Amino acid sequence: MFTSRIADFVCSTPPSQIPDEVLRRVGMALIDTVGVALAGSGEAVVDVTLQQAAAFGGSGDATVLGHNLKLAAPDAAFVNSTCAHILDFDDSLPTLRGHPSGPVLAAALAAASLSPTSGQEFLASYALAVETAGKLGRVLGHGHYFRGWHTTATASVFTSAAAAGRILGLDPRKMRVAFGFAAASSAGLLKSFGTMAKSWQVGRAAQNGFLAAWLAGKGATASDAVFDGGDGFFATYSMGDGKPAEEIAESIGHEWEILQPGISFKRWPCCYGAHRAIGGVLQMVEEHDIVPEEVESIEIGFGPNGDRALRSRRPKTGLDAKFSFEYPVAAAIIDRAVGFDSFSDEKVNRPQAQRLIEATQRVQFEGEGVFTAHVGHNDLTIRTQRGQFFKRVSQTPGSPNWPMSTEEMHAKFLDCAGIAQDVRSAQQFALALSGIAQADDVAALFASQTKNWRKSPHHRR
Repeated sequence: MFTSRIADFVCSTPPSQIPDEVLRRVGMALIDTVGVALAGSGEAVVDVTLQQAAAFGGSGDATVLGHNLKLAAPDAAFVNSTCAHILDFDDSLPTLRGHPSGPVLAAALAAASLSPTSGQEFLASYALAVETAGKLGRVLGHGHYFRGWHTTATASVFTSAAAAGRILGLDPRKMRVAFGFAAASSAGLLKSFGTMAKSWQVGRAAQNGFLAAWLAGKGATASDAVFDGGDGFFATYSMGDGKPAEEIAESIGHEWEILQPGISFKRWPCCYGAHRAIGGVLQMVEEHDIVPEEVESIEIGFGPNGDRALRSRRPKTGLDAKFSFEYPVAAAIIDRAVGFDSFSDEKVNRPQAQRLIEATQRVQFEGEGVFTAHVGHNDLTIRTQRGQFFKRVSQTPGSPNWPMSTEEMHAKFLDCAGIAQDVRSAQQFALALSGIAQADDVAALFASQTKNWRKSPHHRR
């Protein structure tokens, strides 16, 4: 039942039936994700994925964000999704317990390179795929994540198939088959956090989701009811703590995830689980003029499982530090800001940062229910030579309850895009993306930007 309902929703919902506010927020998510992907396009793991494409793939018609080259659609989906996730700066959806937009954008762009797609249809595909993410997350529950699965990878293979399949014109029957193929490659572990493999497995989700849709469109066969029954995806991957699939199926198209709980946008390029603490510490530093030399100890209180994604307690590399409570808080105290430069190996290993890391203690307090980056609070205590300061932080920066302003979102895009292109080009691209709903051909819009981006030395010409 769920398989059929979600396939019908993705394939048969016209743009006119998607609420205007949903499309507006999806437009914000698209711009944010493009910016984050451009910022990530020069990272080492992306360089490796480009080497992989050059060695084993080939050229094609699909745009690679941040690079003046084109690849075959599956390879472009892989690279672009990796770009969007490597900095851990991409958006978040509470009910997915993960990051929805990177794989969706990457798979949709890959599909648009094969099938001319209007901006209106592209936004609709994006919205329907993100909705799919939220509904899957509600059925999977938190136990899927607590078991060790990386939901951004395991669920995004389906959302990527949804986005690509919609653009490639799959009917509901073929979309069900696409979901069947997607299930065959649903994978990704929390164990990968703090390594290149984390973004790599999200890149593979986009690539495999795109291929699932392509295969289904060519008439290949797979299960057409993969979410249903005793051997289905939910029965196999869920720990049984999610909502019943039948109940969630009834809500599809009526209760929009993009509106409630809503997409959250990151202010800082690290795991969202640390953002409440970062926001609170930045406020405390400003309010009490705290300087790092006077700090004797730091205590971060959190609810049960509230630090599950923050696997690194004593990070030594920038990538590992993104999954830490201790280092982002130290950076906030030392620099009174957290940004791209905060997560270099050099910055993480500053003696002052390492001292504050060692002086930070995690304290889990008692509580009922599940505590996440979006649910619960953090209790922050900073002990200094002149006294003790305390703050309880109950809202998450970048969430609908503590939102980024339009000006802050625009500044984030320019800051991110400016890593891959000059400021004037970034401003022009932001303007083009803000009007994407009126575009006749999305692939052409993105291709028009490639001349402004870096060239890859690994791509076969």
